[in-house]
Formats: sequence, C-alpha cells, structure tokens
Amino acid sequence: AMAEPRYLKQPNPARFAALQEKAKRLEAKGNHKKAASTHHRSQVYAPDDRNRAKALLGEANGYYSATVYAYAKDAYLKLLRSYPLYAPQAHILQRLRKLAEMEATGTIGTFRMKDVPEAIRIYETIIQETPTATGTIGDHLRLAELQVASGREEEAVVTYQELIRRHGGHPKVSGARLAYARLLIEQSEA
Repeated sequence: AMAEPRYLKQPNPARFAALQEKAKRLEAKGNHKKAASTHHRSQVYAPDDRNRAKALLGEANGYYSATVYAYAKDAYLKLLRSYPLYAPQAHILQRLRKLAEMEATGTIGTFRMKDVPEAIRIYETIIQETPTATGTIGDHLRLAELQVASGREEEAVVTYQELIRRHGGHPKVSGARLAYARLLIEQSEA
C-alpha cells in the first residue's frame, strides 16, 4: 500500500512527546540543526496550537543556533504570524531584528550579499504583527531608513505617517517628525 501523504497525519500526543524528547536530547548534545528538523517533524503530531507553537519555537531557535539563518527567519516569522498568543514576542522580535540587520549588511546568505528588500520585509512584518507595541518605534525608523536607502521614498513617507499615527505622542518620535519633514521637502524638490 502507498504511504499516506503527510498532511493526513492526525494529532498524536504520544508521537509528539517522543519527538520533542528526541529534540531535547539532540539540543543537549549541541546538535542544533538536527534538533530543529526534529522539532519541525513533530509539528504535524502536535495536539494543539500551544504545542505546535512550542515546537515551531524549538525549530526556530535550533536553526538560529545552527546558523541556518534563512530557516530560522522563516520559522520566527511564521510563529509571529500564526501563533501570536503563544509566541514569546520579545525574544522573537530581538532575533528577527538581528536577522534583518544581517540581511541589510550582508552577513547572511550564501554569497554574503546585502538583501535590503528582505530586511525591509522583516521590519514590515514586525510592525504589522505588533501594532500597539511602543518597542516598534525603532523598527519604524529603521524601516524608513532602509526604504530611503533603496530609493523607496514613497514607502518611507507611509512608514513615517504610520509611526506618527500610532505613536505620535512618544518623545522618541520627535526625531522622526524631522526626518519625515526633510523627506517631504526633498520629494517636493525632486
């Protein structure tokens, strides 16, 4: 008989727990890449979203520790988007900001090429998924900076507007108003 496709696999708490145990043992040995893929495999058996998120976090952290940054980034982004209730936000945002800066400066990826559009995408996701966090003021500012640097001034204008709309009363935002005004002047002159 043909093996059943993966997506038909049902929640199986015992199988999930066994794979989670295996992942823990691999982590203890320092085999983070294998631990990450074990966490990944366990997700289809997870009994609920809380456990699925736990396994996804294990996967993300494992790939991050193994310096498989592209996979880590995808897992952190998925965690933020799909399981916001169970995602340790501060930890994930800190990691995503590091990954965004690696993309922006070219310390990540096969050919050590700068990927500013990818950095922009990460910051956009952070801002999208954490609409009320004042901690994202810096993310707005960095995003606008990267947008200007890549000739996407119109997008930077929108980023500044969004920042001022969300956090206008915050003292950190006064510098943004200045940068925003400067950008509008440059655009009107162009």
